[in-house]
Amino acid sequence: MTWRLFTLICCASAGATACATPAPPWTYAGEQGPTAWARIDPAYAACATGKSQSPVNIVEVLPRDLPNLAFRYGGAALRLTNNGRTVAQTFDPGHSVNLGNMQYQLQSLQLHNPSEHRAAGRVFPMELQLLHKSAQGHLLVIAVMVKEGPASPALSAIINKAPTQPGEVYESAEAISLTQLLPQQRTYMRYSGSLTSPPCWENVMWVVLTEPITVPKAQIAAFARILPNNVRPLAPLGRRTVFMDATP
Repeated sequence: MTWRLFTLICCASAGATACATPAPPWTYAGEQGPTAWARIDPAYAACATGKSQSPVNIVEVLPRDLPNLAFRYGGAALRLTNNGRTVAQTFDPGHSVNLGNMQYQLQSLQLHNPSEHRAAGRVFPMELQLLHKSAQGHLLVIAVMVKEGPASPALSAIINKAPTQPGEVYESAEAISLTQLLPQQRTYMRYSGSLTSPPCWENVMWVVLTEPITVPKAQIAAFARILPNNVRPLAPLGRRTVFMDATP
């Protein structure tokens, strides 16, 4: 996942379209690929030395009665950027999710092909990641798996309008309903991880929804032609525990 939060972590990731100080280049393959990230810039050291990195292969979970996710999403106009590593969109204030007594504001979304996370080794055709930030600065990423099936109106609109060339931006006043990016069932798995791209900062709460959303096969193929294999290799789970919401 390549996220740009404004100002403080603008240059650390890829959600924003502009930044005062460009971040050092990195890629998903070749000489500047994942194995080289930590050597590209000292600020990326956690990509090699971190002990709680993401993504992971989720094999074993510990059932728990976890707090329900309370989404307060509305409509948002499309403002998509192809930065050469993902297709992303940043959001104006007004969309949030509550988890327990903590509220997180939606910052940005991005798409990966195929999924970065795996479920017992299973790879999904795509993964949608929604980055949130609390008033205290805590990061929460909600991962939604995507599989082949009927069109999800909001995600289909994003894929149909996704810029095809690096540096290209698509903007439209047409609004999509952000709740349509979520499955009807909101149970989830939760673990402590990191950003999945430089600077690979840790202490990021990952919420992986257990139910995928769907888009037609042709749209999955269309996005794969734009950005094939924009995923980071799996990180070891180590001593971390993945908790699973045991109640709807």
